[in-house]
Amino acid sequence: MKFSLEHIAYLARLELAPEEREELAASLEAILEAFAVLREAPVEGVEPLYGVGPRVLRLRDDAVAEPPGREKLLRDVPDRFQHYIRVPSPLADVRKRQ
Repeated sequence: MKFSLEHIAYLARLELAPEEREELAASLEAILEAFAVLREAPVEGVEPLYGVGPRVLRLRDDAVAEPPGREKLLRDVPDRFQHYIRVPSPLADVRKRQ
């Protein structure tokens, strides 16, 4: 199968040295040859495999429960103000670099 290593490298945003190009081309060729062998396998009448074990859907009974109150939810929060959770600013590092 023909493929353009330059195109694949471009799509993957890779910058390849000449020796890396040769090695990668050989690896890709080996992978494509392995898939060519698989493509020739007789699969007529074989059902697709969706998993290695039996598919069992385990359900539990629905149980109505009261949701936990705000105080119970905020009990273990390390830093809070009234009923708000304080978190570190995602811009703190950006401001330090400026």
